[in-house]
Amino acid sequence: MTLLTVALALVPLIPILRDIPRWVPIHRLIWRRYYSPHARRTAG
Repeated sequence: MTLLTVALALVPLIPILRDIPRWVPIHRLIWRRYYSPHARRTAG
């Protein structure tokens, strides 16, 4: 369990693993609705 924790803590320091979100933009699908112009008007 300690090795897994250390590996996850070092992910931001490993260049290839750090760039995966740029290559696979899943976060855009998740947050698309939140950042849409219509959602901004109705949220506030």
